[in-house]
Amino acid sequence: MEIFVLVPQPMHNCYKILELPDFASADQIKSAYRRLARKYHPDVTGGDKHLEELFKRVQNAYDVLTDPYDKSSHDSALRNAANPAWQTPSYTTYTYQPPRYNAPVYTAQSPPVVDRKFRKQSLWAVAGLVVLWGFLTILFPYPTSKNDEVSETRQRTSSGYQPPVNAFRLGDPKTVVVAKQGAPTTIVQTSPTEETWSYGYSIVRFREGKVCEYADHGYNLNVAYTNDDADEVTADSFSRGATRSEVFQLQGEPIRVVQFGAAGAERWEYGKNNVYFVDDEVVWYTNEDGQLRVNN
Repeated sequence: MEIFVLVPQPMHNCYKILELPDFASADQIKSAYRRLARKYHPDVTGGDKHLEELFKRVQNAYDVLTDPYDKSSHDSALRNAANPAWQTPSYTTYTYQPPRYNAPVYTAQSPPVVDRKFRKQSLWAVAGLVVLWGFLTILFPYPTSKNDEVSETRQRTSSGYQPPVNAFRLGDPKTVVVAKQGAPTTIVQTSPTEETWSYGYSIVRFREGKVCEYADHGYNLNVAYTNDDADEVTADSFSRGATRSEVFQLQGEPIRVVQFGAAGAERWEYGKNNVYFVDDEVVWYTNEDGQLRVNN
């Protein structure tokens, strides 16, 4: 017989991580994040693992406090933690009873006999299918992805990146999206303040009536990834402080664009890799599979 006691775990206070008082304003949160990001960034600390973990904690705290829904849940939990009734919870004790069952009885069986002639014919059939697949692949090569085409096109262009004129952006209202993209195929109400519009395989997500996220999976969205035209990028990699236009020309179109927090804070997703922007400048990136063209 074993007895297990459930012990409540303390919550992480995101305000304390950002060295702020509880329930600080949005401007204080943004200012504290910039100050700590410059202090603990790996490019500044020289690859110190402890300081890199501190930077990740600061980044996570900023993501929570700049998302309206995560911040609301965090602040509610913080208020509950200040309640004495919450600090002294009741404990529940469980008694474990091991199950009783009869062990199954297994009977040894001889392995099945495989006809050698049938096995040889099967191997020849598999080999023939492999040769046929290779021949068809040569005749009908698989087309390159849009990201590869766009990336190569951006490198060859002499005029740099010029965003489309008739395109929508993060923060635009629904009327602008309908005027520039047309009516969606389907509309799904995910919450009282959120909607997801589908255009085939592509999606546009709204929060409080404004675009907060889009994913151009169907390559049919008329979106502008930057606000201004930019000259051609001559470097072959980007680093912290690069603009969205420079990242777009070097890396191509992102798979998904998400607004996190206030206007000007965006996350571009390239598969497992992410690039974070604040006020049109790269402040952090993750390059898990090494596909980002970054200057480490």
